Amino acid sequence: NAATAEIERFLKGGDGMEVCKFNVPDGAIGSVIGKGGSNISKLEEDFEGVRVNVGRDSNVISIRGPEDLVKQCRIRLVITIATARVSDTIELTPTQKGNISSSDIIKRVAGITSTSIALNEDSIVIRGISNDVRDAKSLLNEHLVGVYRGYLDLEASQCKRVKNTLAKDSSHFARIKLSTGADIALDASESCIVVTGKRANVKKAKVALMGFLDFMFPQQFQTVKVHKTLFKSMGDPAPLADISVKTGASVSLDRDMTWVLVRSEDSDATTKAVTLVEERLAGCEKLNAVFRFETFESWILPIIIGKGGSQIQQLQSENECSIDTYKDEVTVVVSADSEEKVQAAKVALEAIVEQARKECIFIEIPESAIPAFVGKGGSHIKQMSDEYVVEIERVKKHSNLFKVTGKEDAVADAKTAILSWLKTWEANHTGLTIEVEERFIPNVLGKGGETIRSIQKESCCKIDIDRNHLTITVREGDEANREAAMEKIKSIIDEEKAKA
Repeated sequence: NAATAEIERFLKGGDGMEVCKFNVPDGAIGSVIGKGGSNISKLEEDFEGVRVNVGRDSNVISIRGPEDLVKQCRIRLVITIATARVSDTIELTPTQKGNISSSDIIKRVAGITSTSIALNEDSIVIRGISNDVRDAKSLLNEHLVGVYRGYLDLEASQCKRVKNTLAKDSSHFARIKLSTGADIALDASESCIVVTGKRANVKKAKVALMGFLDFMFPQQFQTVKVHKTLFKSMGDPAPLADISVKTGASVSLDRDMTWVLVRSEDSDATTKAVTLVEERLAGCEKLNAVFRFETFESWILPIIIGKGGSQIQQLQSENECSIDTYKDEVTVVVSADSEEKVQAAKVALEAIVEQARKECIFIEIPESAIPAFVGKGGSHIKQMSDEYVVEIERVKKHSNLFKVTGKEDAVADAKTAILSWLKTWEANHTGLTIEVEERFIPNVLGKGGETIRSIQKESCCKIDIDRNHLTITVREGDEANREAAMEKIKSIIDEEKAKA
């Protein structure tokens, strides 16, 4: 009986003996073990009486020994794992190499995940913190093969219980797969659930899986939402490791779901960690200033960056801050180690943006006025450009928007002249205007614009739809035809309202 009790104490802890188990990311296992097991030997030497073991067929690490020493040993391991730099490789076919070479995907992924990515002749090498490297690999593989891979990490005991549950009834995962279209598998060696498919489906599946895990492990999995502009600061491994050390919970950034995932076998530890994560988030928000621009204002980003990055480097140097630009979101994030530095950089950046907007403006021209404004072969806008020493060009993705650039005074004069021209044009092209809900615009347009073209042809009028101000204007033709065209438009809208 004494021998049995001692074995139980060794396996499960108790009576002053502590047993701690947790998973080590695949790439970080080498940093934990060390050359020839040197790191583990050092841990056992520094914490006398503690034994550290790594499973042969898994990356689960076990720490056994006196309770206080096990906790100290765990702290050191958590910090080692969180800050260990690892590398991973993606093999490339010649076709994939050509595809990825001609895009900016590597640069974008490196920026999103804070990793270093090198493109070689037949492979991509990713270096960084283990979770960041894993995210970068998923994003790059999605670009290469069209399949995205997401993960939900588990504690060792949680993984074991999920495995036993699925062995008895696999329908839990089958239902989620059926409803989301994503493939789901438990990777016991990595203590995680792997979800693959289209990224949108992967996200849906992860939401459903979180519900499943919350049912199995109440309050052991909790999340804190984080805006993607704060990924860099909230994903910093050292502060997350510190929260883990203080609470005993595992804490990681999940970029797929824009949240920080907190998990532990102890729900109290999870709750404590969530409180600390929320406190850190509040601190990060104070140490970050976010500038969000409209899509048509993407031209501002190159001005902020400057030639060869000169402008942004000067801003960072003068204000002791970090400035990140996100092309896809047309967003700029300023971060620093104090609110004063953030505020100083914010003021400097606002001054650059304000000046840029004085030297580059946008003017909306009604669709039916565009031929006259542009002139034959662009003659009218060329004449205005020469007269006011500015550049006038049509914005590609906004057909009725024109960009005017040049020196501040010249742009202001050109703006006055264009608005004066527009006022004269509108006076000579009296129109009828109604406001319209955005949802009815497609009905007025018809398939491929067929409906609106038919009304214009029958009435000999021009019809302008302004999506920004949600108005429809009927111009040209005689008064009777304008009124007839407007009545047809109103009839279409009324019919759709009746259906709704």
